[in-house]
Amino acid sequence: MKHVLYLVQAVPTERDVIRFGMQALLQRGIAVTVLDLGLVLLPRIDRRALRCADHSGLRVIVCDRSQVVSDLLDGLAGEVDFAVCLIAGHHLSARILRPMRSLARLGIPYVLFHNTAVPGLGQPAAPESLLARTIRKLRSGTLVDSLVGRLPPAWLGVTPAAAVVTGGRRSRVAGPLIGSRTMVIPAHSADWETIRGLRGGPSRAARTAVFLDQFLPFHPDFMETGAARIPPGPYFAALSALFTRIEREQGLEVVIAAHPRSDYESRGGDCFGGRRLVRDTLAAIRDCRLVIAHHSTAIGFAAALGRPVLVITGEMIRASYPPMATMAHGYARALGRRLADFDAIPAIDLEAELTIDAAAYERFVDDYLKAPEAADKPLWDIVFDGISRCLNDRRMRVG
Repeated sequence: MKHVLYLVQAVPTERDVIRFGMQALLQRGIAVTVLDLGLVLLPRIDRRALRCADHSGLRVIVCDRSQVVSDLLDGLAGEVDFAVCLIAGHHLSARILRPMRSLARLGIPYVLFHNTAVPGLGQPAAPESLLARTIRKLRSGTLVDSLVGRLPPAWLGVTPAAAVVTGGRRSRVAGPLIGSRTMVIPAHSADWETIRGLRGGPSRAARTAVFLDQFLPFHPDFMETGAARIPPGPYFAALSALFTRIEREQGLEVVIAAHPRSDYESRGGDCFGGRRLVRDTLAAIRDCRLVIAHHSTAIGFAAALGRPVLVITGEMIRASYPPMATMAHGYARALGRRLADFDAIPAIDLEAELTIDAAAYERFVDDYLKAPEAADKPLWDIVFDGISRCLNDRRMRVG
């Protein structure tokens, strides 16, 4: 394997270069080309805050028009051995048809990453009526995607993935892009990769509680989902009431683990009543006494490190985008926690929130973070070995 192509929805940041294995492949002497399709696939996303990684050997091509996607892939076809497809999830959608058809036409095998499972994701959101869901899909353009996702990929000129990387047991779900010959590579999530070397290690045991910020009132994904934006005033007031009670009754300093895509500085800077913002989420969780969250995948860090998690939602979140509340329910249930509510902050039993259900936490790791049978080695060593086996199998079938 000499050249790997990445299909992505945003220019790779320094964090992405490590998290998505680009650095690991470059270190093996493998050429890496990144085709950024964000302007075509997600045109309404504000990309001004994104900073492309300046990494030696990394070639990044930004595609700004749908019409040139096929031409760009045609130009790369003779060079590329394999593609890492980060634009497709469990379902096929209208917006990714052009690049997926090009991969099929050019015979470029690709790998999907299904190694991150989220509790509650994909489950019905009961509070949202059929009419409301249809209106939301029309506003966001996902109604056509929903229809495309119900058609056999072969009818649309799309071939199944050559391989799929899985994580915990809950990540192993069937999908239209998984075929009978798709090789399954048991591995672990990117978050587990981050935390592998820290489990059981020392911490500073600071008297802090850390809130896993998700940039909720301002997150650009709200534009893509068609969700109604959560009102900033009531949302931050509810958070402040919860944080003040934790600080007063438990003597813990509440710090804010800022979302990687947040830009509070451009919005006045202080949305959290003067509380500290930190950018190293893992270190903040490692050293804290309590984690506060809605539905962040970083909750997996807390589960792996055995930190108590207070999962909270509320009517303003349910009214804005019900699936977010559904995921909060899913996390609380998976961790054996009682779901807290913004509308009943005085009723939260803070003493109980500082304990954990050890058996539920162990199940969470196996269900959502790592395949029990996966090798205990770096994620991209597992992926590289799997892709190499996949390519060898394809050569043998052709031969």
